Amino acid sequence: GIAPGDKFPEDAKLVVHRIADACRDGCVDFEDFVGWAFTLPVSTSLGNMSNIARNLRKIAENTFLGLSEIERIWSIFRKFDNDGSGDICKEEFQAVIRSLMNSKDEYDIPVQRLDRFWAEADADRDGNINFEEFVLFYTKHYNA
Repeated sequence: GIAPGDKFPEDAKLVVHRIADACRDGCVDFEDFVGWAFTLPVSTSLGNMSNIARNLRKIAENTFLGLSEIERIWSIFRKFDNDGSGDICKEEFQAVIRSLMNSKDEYDIPVQRLDRFWAEADADRDGNINFEEFVLFYTKHYNA
């Protein structure tokens, strides 16, 4: 999150604006703002919340995305995390990209492009993409 007195990051402003502008007219009017505000997550301090639910809310808070958007992205991530590790390996990531780009077979997307996407998404260079890394990559490339 942003501490009191901190400047709101420019890239975060762009993401929030893109999501809040429901009518896609380039302006966030009052109705857009209220609609966006009601998608924001509730407190992460709820005692009976699962760890996954708590983590999704924290990510929503940190990325300024609504909880429903984070949950939608989580369902995509989870679908391709074949081994249930909580991370996506390179092969799983390539399957995500092929699906998102409606690839008909594995040769539709050049390996160089897949490698470039992988290098961009694996921000900490640990050889896996965690959900937070996936959210940043996904919202940059696939959120309208």
